[in-house]
Amino acid sequence: FRDDVTPLELHWHISAMSFFNVSNRATFSRIFGHDLFDARGQDALKRHMVEMVVGLALKRDWRRLR
Repeated sequence: FRDDVTPLELHWHISAMSFFNVSNRATFSRIFGHDLFDARGQDALKRHMVEMVVGLALKRDWRRLR
């Protein structure tokens, strides 16, 4: 794990990404369509969010460990 990212910062980013998805649902549905919020769209968003959080929390060479 990275030592320059605090638990508070990590929590902040996770909360922000999660809240944005909920609070902007009506706006995004209106502009971009409802497919962002169907099961497939939400699965894709979940995968992207996991990649971003893991990328933030782990050291830069974490991909080589897979």
